[in-house]
Amino acid sequence: MPDLKKGDYALTEQGALLVEIEALIGTERAICKILSGVSRGSNRGIDLKDLEWIDKSDDAVLEFN
Repeated sequence: MPDLKKGDYALTEQGALLVEIEALIGTERAICKILSGVSRGSNRGIDLKDLEWIDKSDDAVLEFN
């Protein structure tokens, strides 16, 4: 898994939400834009350990969009 950086897409634990990294907060948290679910469009702080990097061309991304 590559290091997460601004602009990357990730899935939260168990693939519940697709998010885009908006900003990193130190080495442990990120501000993420929610791209799926009822909170779509909102931002949330999420621990990096709870995120799994995903390639933007992955089928899961296409499915959410």
